[in-house]
Amino acid sequence: MNNSLARVVEQAKKELDQNAPYSFVYELDYENKHNPKGGKKKVIGITITPVYQPEQLSNIPSGQKISQQYREDVELDSIRIVLDSVYKFSGKELEKLTDSVLRNGGHSYLTQLLQSCKGNIEKAIEKLKQLS
Repeated sequence: MNNSLARVVEQAKKELDQNAPYSFVYELDYENKHNPKGGKKKVIGITITPVYQPEQLSNIPSGQKISQQYREDVELDSIRIVLDSVYKFSGKELEKLTDSVLRNGGHSYLTQLLQSCKGNIEKAIEKLKQLS
């Protein structure tokens, strides 16, 4: 148990202590019965208690940056899904169009494009091909 403890739990604790606003303390849980061989009691579990480390908050990006990146990733993925499922683009063409649509306004661009084509998907596809 000591080798596993050192390699797994201690390494995780060390990394969290250095880089995260949360870490933990732990305590080994031992058997209640007496060990007839005279050695240590058998470890039967581990109790982990979280610890807040506010001084480590400066080591992580601000919530606003994380939130902004998340929104951009979600929009990128959803544009890719629309271009794939509705407009039937795939492969490199899909990747190029995703970037182009995102630069031109994302979903609002796709909405305006479809409105300008009066709901005609084939016309919208032709215009999207011209965009890339």
